[in-house]
Amino acid sequence: MLVSVKRTVVTDGGYDGLFGLPLPYFTNNFGCTGCYEVYAGPMIVNLVFFFGVAFGMMKLVEKVGIRLRTHWLVVVIGVVISLFWVWIFVLVNTDSRFLWTNHTAYKTTKRELIFGLR
Repeated sequence: MLVSVKRTVVTDGGYDGLFGLPLPYFTNNFGCTGCYEVYAGPMIVNLVFFFGVAFGMMKLVEKVGIRLRTHWLVVVIGVVISLFWVWIFVLVNTDSRFLWTNHTAYKTTKRELIFGLR
């Protein structure tokens, strides 16, 4: 998560923060290190949203008339970098619980835009 929104929340217990932009899909850790809840539904919606934004930006660049030529090696390097980040995600979340949606009742008390890995 290079750019995300941290939502400080009040729940009946468990976690006190949700992360994700535009939808929260990741909780902060519980009492143990590396124990998170990851919500697959909102995460998929976020990925589709950001792919749509990236696609729209590329179409806008093409419409303006800027030609983007890419060497095959750059594409391969991009795929390798993407696979690296997927692998990091899997390693970080080995002790996590994966759920489709967040069923915990919570109230958001504060929102904060964060940059960088957290």
